[in-house]
Amino acid sequence: MAMETDLNELRRRTRAAQHGGSLPLLVIGVVFLNYGIVAFVGQPVEWRYAGALAFIVLWALGKANENTAGVGAPRGDYLAIAAGVFATTQLTLMDPINRWLGFSRLQGVWVLIVGAGLLTLGLSRRDWRLSTWGTATIAVGLGLAITNYSHWAVFSRRGNMVIVGHQSPPVVLLGLAMTIGGIITYERERRLA
Repeated sequence: MAMETDLNELRRRTRAAQHGGSLPLLVIGVVFLNYGIVAFVGQPVEWRYAGALAFIVLWALGKANENTAGVGAPRGDYLAIAAGVFATTQLTLMDPINRWLGFSRLQGVWVLIVGAGLLTLGLSRRDWRLSTWGTATIAVGLGLAITNYSHWAVFSRRGNMVIVGHQSPPVVLLGLAMTIGGIITYERERRLA
């Protein structure tokens, strides 16, 4: 019994050292912050690539962690989720769907798609925190898609450094909350490791 307890403690510490709960929140949170502020305009890359690239970045971070630590969590989920996010996002750009939804509602659908990817990751890892964040992201995306949030959009005038058009406060707030959640989770994982 004591040996099983020690093994469970070792597993918990190893998982914490891999930052499997915090890195998805940090990466996806920063992506939402960026695209909420620039209203899904292609900065630094088009959104249709960015959602999937977030999961590829997570795969690469996991690979780097594995090379450094010698062990790592399974990473195949990231690539499968990236493919699913990319394919689904591409389908939303088809003419009948795009025309029917309109650009503002389409942004909500894109948030929902990334949320579904995050939920899938949480379920595959049996991580209730990631599953909860994925569910919350789906809810925000669904809310944006249903309500046509363009009425909430904020237009930012030309500043000294950048020109930013319509901004999406709900997506910015989601990204900010997710990033803060990722930082808190990272600190917790660091203490456990």
